[in-house]
Amino acid sequence: MFATILNFGGHNIRRVVLTYDSSGQLLKTWEPFPQYWEVIAYSKDDDAIFVLGDRYVPDGREASDYPLLVEYNRDGRVLKNMIPASTLKDAGDSFNQSGQTGEPALRVTKDHIYFYAPANREAVMCDHNGAVLAYRSISDIVDKIISMEDGYELAQIHHLDFTDDGDIVLELLLGNSTSQDSMLELGRINIKTGEAAPVHKTFKNGRLSFVGIKDGQYLYVADGKTLYFQSAGAQEPVPLDTKD
Repeated sequence: MFATILNFGGHNIRRVVLTYDSSGQLLKTWEPFPQYWEVIAYSKDDDAIFVLGDRYVPDGREASDYPLLVEYNRDGRVLKNMIPASTLKDAGDSFNQSGQTGEPALRVTKDHIYFYAPANREAVMCDHNGAVLAYRSISDIVDKIISMEDGYELAQIHHLDFTDDGDIVLELLLGNSTSQDSMLELGRINIKTGEAAPVHKTFKNGRLSFVGIKDGQYLYVADGKTLYFQSAGAQEPVPLDTKD
């Protein structure tokens, strides 16, 4: 499944979801309008697609507390509206992104839904009915992680993902103006307590880039082609082909 913007010329621009089978055959094209997708996620348990983003509100109509998260079936029919815009500090504008705040993220597990709104670095945990179970702005925590690295400052939040139990895992690109050196630091934050723990550091030479969480393990890519994994509690990642 892909969320994409199609430009048919002029002002005919559509934000659509494309569904393909395993052979690459296009099965369905549908538009989640009036929902503007920022990120989508598929849930195998629900056989449903979750769309996170802002919503179009017509001129002259009072901007109600519209949903930020919508659950659809495979054909684009709305199954459930969740998470009122007032949950986030700046409502739909909370998905505005930048290098230092990162990009929106969404993860759907069997029991919970987790998402990240970058404008104010807000992370939310809810159940499948949209009831918010945990909320946390991680800005102060990120600043604290950076302050522990003498001489380094945040250049970019490279990537962010959630574990199945809701911990926020984010990779920070840190720069050093004195030495012109840079470092990628992966950290883990408990969404309920705010407790942070280091996971891995890699410097400019031999850099590994974090690509996400799979089966409770951290996945990295090196040189754009070699996959590495790091089990919970392990000190260093190892190449994927060494895994039993």
